[in-house]
Amino acid sequence: MSINVRAFDGFSFDEAIEIFNSAKNYLRKSDLANFLINEIERIDEVLTINVRKTLVDEWRWPEKDDVNSAGEIDWNITTELNVIDYRDRRPDVDWVSRVDDDAIARMSIALILMHEIGHACQYMTSKTEFREHIRTLDNDVCLMIENINVNAIENTVALELISGGSIEGIRWDYRDTQ
Repeated sequence: MSINVRAFDGFSFDEAIEIFNSAKNYLRKSDLANFLINEIERIDEVLTINVRKTLVDEWRWPEKDDVNSAGEIDWNITTELNVIDYRDRRPDVDWVSRVDDDAIARMSIALILMHEIGHACQYMTSKTEFREHIRTLDNDVCLMIENINVNAIENTVALELISGGSIEGIRWDYRDTQ
C-alpha cells in the first residue's frame, strides 16, 4: 500500500479510514481520479494523508533524502471552499457550462483532497524539476504550479464528476475562491 492514512484531532484510525475511503470511492467516479489513485497505490513511495479537523489543506513535499515518500497531505474535512466559475475565464469549448453568469459553488472535501493528491502527482512525475521550481518560492512559479494542478487535474475530475450527476464547484484560476 502506498497511501498511509493517519488520524488527528480526535478521529480514531477507523474513522479516518472510513472518511478517506468514502472520498476515494466518490472520486473513483472520475476516470482521471480513478487512474491517479490507482497509480499512487502502485508506486513504492508512500503518500501520507492526515485526516484532520484543523489546519489548512496542503501537500508538503518530502525531505530531499526521503526517497520513500510521495509527500504528506493535511486534509481538513471541515473545510468549506466556495469557488467561483468566472464566465470570462471559461474556456470556449463545448464541454464547459454555458451559464451566462459567474457561478459560485462549493467544492466537496473529496475534490479538495484530489487537488492535494494532484500536487503529489506533479511531484512524482519529476521530483527534481518540481523541487527546483518550488524551492524558488517565487509567487508566480507557485501560482503556475497551482494553476496547472487546477486545470489539468482538479477541473478534469470535477467535470467528470459533474457529468455523472455530482454537484461540484469549479474554478479556472487557483485564486478564484471565496
